Amino acid sequence: MERITQSQIVMLFVIFFYSSIAGFMIRPLAKASGYGSLWVMLAGGALGLGWIYLSVAFAKRRPDGYLADYGREIVGRWLHVPLMLVIVFFALQLSAFVLREYQDFMVQNYLPGTPDWVVSGMLGISAAFAVRSGIEVIFRFAQGIFILVVVSIAVTTAMLGYQVDGHRAIGFFTRFDVREIWEGAYMVCALYAEWVMVVLFFPKLKESGRTFRSLTGAALLGTLFVLMLQVPTLLLFGSELTTNLTYPLLEAVRYIRFGDFLENIDPMLVAIWTTCIYIKVCLCLYVSVFVLSRLLRLDSVRPLAFAASALMIGLSQQMAHDSIELNDYLQNAAMTFGLAAMGVPLFYYAIDSLKSRWLAEKRH
Repeated sequence: MERITQSQIVMLFVIFFYSSIAGFMIRPLAKASGYGSLWVMLAGGALGLGWIYLSVAFAKRRPDGYLADYGREIVGRWLHVPLMLVIVFFALQLSAFVLREYQDFMVQNYLPGTPDWVVSGMLGISAAFAVRSGIEVIFRFAQGIFILVVVSIAVTTAMLGYQVDGHRAIGFFTRFDVREIWEGAYMVCALYAEWVMVVLFFPKLKESGRTFRSLTGAALLGTLFVLMLQVPTLLLFGSELTTNLTYPLLEAVRYIRFGDFLENIDPMLVAIWTTCIYIKVCLCLYVSVFVLSRLLRLDSVRPLAFAASALMIGLSQQMAHDSIELNDYLQNAAMTFGLAAMGVPLFYYAIDSLKSRWLAEKRH
């Protein structure tokens, strides 16, 4: 049963975190906090790690059981099933949301004129095959491309360093607004809260007692990698222009030149980033299918993989009419829904702790 190593956990969740922020969240964070984005990442990371710590502490109480199975013993069957369905829908919705963001990005920048459903369909079908292959395949794939991700980030940061305006760096230390910091930290905390998914397949982890330590290492690395891209982007464009660019990091990358023989490296970097998006979509889809399969008492996720993928693709097409509506949903509802759904294990933790205390007092 234990097939996922702690090093694989670190690599996958670094990629999981980096994929969304690098592609889609630099602009919303700049809009919320401006130059305070540096402090937003640190504050949001601290809040998110606290959330993860409590969730992992709960999972360690029953390290050999799945929450989808033993949860009914804590809150009762009639409450357990709806709570698990909330997680199923959230994971499916998150995979569809990321898929839609990626679709809009590709169609607007690289595949104009291509039907939207083609991009989502190709990635969605590929994700279904990955889910059918099992979660260990997803983690091994993340392990395989991790070094490419690190190299791409290092190269991008080094090359952007020649373009930035260093005088803008003073803004990171003089522009400090508590309300703006909180608004951005709330968004980052919600992104970290997605990592609570690890609790749902906890028995599949080797040395599960070290899981929080591994996730802390992943958070530190992920935050470092994001700042290596976010800070140069803000120094290059300033906070005002960054807020008004749809994809600020893409525009920053297009400033990079490797002489006359390679004038633009953004297609190569986007190709590597696409694999990160693919991994996040695969893991979210797997979690949705896995929890549902446990509720239905199926032995495998394979019978549900293609049906769930089809629902994901359909949801990605219908969840918003355009990118403006999608961004509005991101800033006004998506983060709160994510925190609520990933707060379900904490609800179980609270009920379980109260029941344990009540039983202990009853014995005395």
